[in-house]
Amino acid sequence: FDIKKGKTVVDRLNNMVETMIEGNENIDIFIPVSRYKIDTEITCDEITSSSRVTYKPTANNNGEVQYVEYTFVATESAEYFFYAPSRYTYYEKEPKISVGTVDPVTGNAKLSTLRGFLGSETNSIVTLGYFDEGEKVTVRMTIPDSVTLYTDRSYIWYIDRDAYENAFDTLKSGPQFEVTEYTESNLKGSITTQKDAQTIQTTIPYDEGWKIYVDCQEVEIYKTFNALIAFDISSAGEHSLEFKYSPDIYVKSGFISICGLLFFIAICVVDLTVFRKRKVKAAPLYWELEDFDRDQEERLGLPPAKKKTIKEKLNSLRSKIGKKPKSPSVDCNVKPDENDTNTDEQGEN
Repeated sequence: FDIKKGKTVVDRLNNMVETMIEGNENIDIFIPVSRYKIDTEITCDEITSSSRVTYKPTANNNGEVQYVEYTFVATESAEYFFYAPSRYTYYEKEPKISVGTVDPVTGNAKLSTLRGFLGSETNSIVTLGYFDEGEKVTVRMTIPDSVTLYTDRSYIWYIDRDAYENAFDTLKSGPQFEVTEYTESNLKGSITTQKDAQTIQTTIPYDEGWKIYVDCQEVEIYKTFNALIAFDISSAGEHSLEFKYSPDIYVKSGFISICGLLFFIAICVVDLTVFRKRKVKAAPLYWELEDFDRDQEERLGLPPAKKKTIKEKLNSLRSKIGKKPKSPSVDCNVKPDENDTNTDEQGEN
C-alpha cells in the first residue's frame, strides 16, 4: 500500500480496499464526479495558478457572505460526498458547507448548512446526502478568509453501493476473529486460517502497547496502511487469539508508584529503628526542685538520690540560699491538754 499513490483521502480509501483483496485491481467504491461537469459560481476574489486556486473575500463586500458554489447533476441514485483538498490543513476561520437541490422551475436552490470544513476538527469528508439520478445539486462553501485549494482533483464523489457490498463480502469470506471475551484492554477469541503464513489485518490503530498472542505465543505486530495493526499466523487451521493492551505509560507509572511506596516504607523503618532511639526527651514546661540536686549528682558522678518529699525539697532549697529551716514553735504559757496526754499514753500502751 502506497499512501502517496492517491491524491485525496477518497483515492486512498479505494487503494486500501484493493490492497486488502488479493488479485483484484481497480476496485472503485467511491466514484468521482468529473470536474468538467461541475459549474462554479464565485462571489469573491480568485487567484489561480497551475494546480491551485486561492479564494479571498473582496475588499468592499459590505458585510455580504462571500462564497464559491459547485453545481452538478447526480449521475446515479446514491449517497454523495464533498472533499476539497487544501494546501493547508487548518484554517482558523473555517468555511461552512451548505447543500440543496435546485428547483427546476425557479432555478434556485434552497440551501441547508451542514457543518464547518477545514477547521481543526472538521478537515474530513463531508456527507452531502442521498440524491436521485438526474437531480441538480448545489454545494456552497463560504469564504470567511483566504482559502487555497488544489484544482487538479475531484471535489464531488458518490459511493457505488454494489461495488461496496461485493468488496466487503469478499473480505468477510476470509478469516474472521470470533470474540468470546473482552474488556477495555483485552480481547480473547479464536480464528481459523485457510492457508499457511496468513496475514491478519485488523482495524485497531497501531500502538506499541498492543501484544498479540496466537496459541499462547506472542507474535510480532507491524503497521499497515500507515495506521492499523497486522500480524501473521504461520500455519493453517483453528487458533486461539488474544489481544492485550499495556502501553509503556502504564508500566512506567506503575514502576514509579512502587518505588515511591518502597521509599516511604524505608523512611518509616529508619525513623522507628534509628532516630526515635536517639531522640532526646523534650524538656518539661516547668522545672522541678530536685533538678538542683540532680545537676550536682551528675557533676560529681554520684548515684541518683532517693526521691525527696516536698518538705525535704523546701529544706534543701532554703539551705542553698542560706536560710535555716524553721523548727516548730512551742508556746510555754500553754498547758498541755490532759486529754492529749492520756491519748498519747494510751497510744504508747
